Amino acid sequence: RVNSNEGAEVYGDTGWEGAATYAMCRYEMWDATPKIGAPTLVMHTIDSERGRAHAKFLDTIRRSRGVRLPRREPQLWAAEISAFLRDPRV
Repeated sequence: RVNSNEGAEVYGDTGWEGAATYAMCRYEMWDATPKIGAPTLVMHTIDSERGRAHAKFLDTIRRSRGVRLPRREPQLWAAEISAFLRDPRV
């Protein structure tokens, strides 16, 4: 279900927002990122602690591009995703 908190307790106090951090801290992923061949949009908020890995994602995923946006600007997020999906190389 969309917008459901069901299952979010797995990530403790961070809820669903903690899912990426949870995975990044528990699974070795940097060996796998160079194997990603699909076009990839890497998105983080400008103030995200996860953003520290932003450049490394872009360096290790061949067909990636990335943006860091303000958290509370959904129109910017939507515009970036739309532009990415409209890109003929995607």
